[in-house]
Amino acid sequence: MTGDIAPGMSLNMNIAFSAPSFADFDDAITFVTEESSFKIPMKARRDPPAITLTNPMDCLNSWLGDKVDMAFRCVNTGGDGGFKFFCEKDEDDSRQTDADTIRIGSFSLNPSEFYLYSGSAIDIYVSFNPEKEGKLEENLILACDNQTSEFYKLLGYGAMMDLDIVAVDGKEVNFKENPFETVYFDNTNPTSESKRVIRVKNNSPILVPFHWSVYKLKNSQKISLENEETHYRVEPAHGKIPGGQYVDFELFFCPQHAEPYYEFADLIIEDIPISSVRDPPEGLKSFAQANTVKNAKVPMPTYVGSNTQFLSIPMIQFNLRGQGNSCKVEVAPSYCMFEGDTYINHEYTQSVTLKKRSEGQVKYQLRLEGKSKESFDIDILT
Repeated sequence: MTGDIAPGMSLNMNIAFSAPSFADFDDAITFVTEESSFKIPMKARRDPPAITLTNPMDCLNSWLGDKVDMAFRCVNTGGDGGFKFFCEKDEDDSRQTDADTIRIGSFSLNPSEFYLYSGSAIDIYVSFNPEKEGKLEENLILACDNQTSEFYKLLGYGAMMDLDIVAVDGKEVNFKENPFETVYFDNTNPTSESKRVIRVKNNSPILVPFHWSVYKLKNSQKISLENEETHYRVEPAHGKIPGGQYVDFELFFCPQHAEPYYEFADLIIEDIPISSVRDPPEGLKSFAQANTVKNAKVPMPTYVGSNTQFLSIPMIQFNLRGQGNSCKVEVAPSYCMFEGDTYINHEYTQSVTLKKRSEGQVKYQLRLEGKSKESFDIDILT
């Protein structure tokens, strides 16, 4: 464009701008005169988006074979903008088949592309389904339509079930190197109790629900949901062990007669996939696989008494062994006789001593029998 400007005159120029993208533009118009040249800079700017989104997006912990769903809020306090997540590696991007979801490693992210107006927000949903144990991470790039980008990281920890007995009756033990199957109790007088304490630690990072099952017959073909009368009990009988914490379990033995008692106790974990258990019994693996309903929208329970799709798994099993003592007592005199003349409404007394000849506590109960029992009364002196 050329022209002349007479002395004392001016030139008005209209500049039209048509942006081919949302990027910032820096240009200039150069004026060339007979004596010199100069530039007039031209800039095109828009309010840049300013988002707040947690980085890294940490999905915390999940059992192998299970899934954790997390939501991360993305808020835009700047100008309007469009955003899209990309994988850091081109080969990962080439594997994506869903336009609105990124699947990479153990993670799925949705939505992968979105537009945020100024002052608006959106939730980014991340599913974490670990395929191996340990810390897992993936890198993503969040690109904005103003030609800026930022790296984001997805984090998660794949957990394996790890319960361990660390102490018995207050003494430290190494159960993994020296496992034991039988818990022995001291000889105990009938109707009395003896106790052992076992400390169980949850070395996994996730809370573990549990319950104890105490029963008389092992490998029974008949499943009973009724409470069985046993001579052992465990407290607490059910509950949850927090990740990295321990619980002291009190095992009680209460015999009814002077005889040996052979029973069993299982510590059963709940709501945990069998794939997160190291070296599970083959029978349990086969049972879980046989009861898995493929392509089912609602997972089916896989064990009697279970209300989830996961098998209830006996993690620690004990044989319980105890002996009821034969209580030895002595009564002197062995009988009472009120001899001589006795008068009506006059009280006569005799003393009888009950002596314990065996160790431990002996519980007793006194009962009057006979036709004239209403005429007698008993006072315990000591």
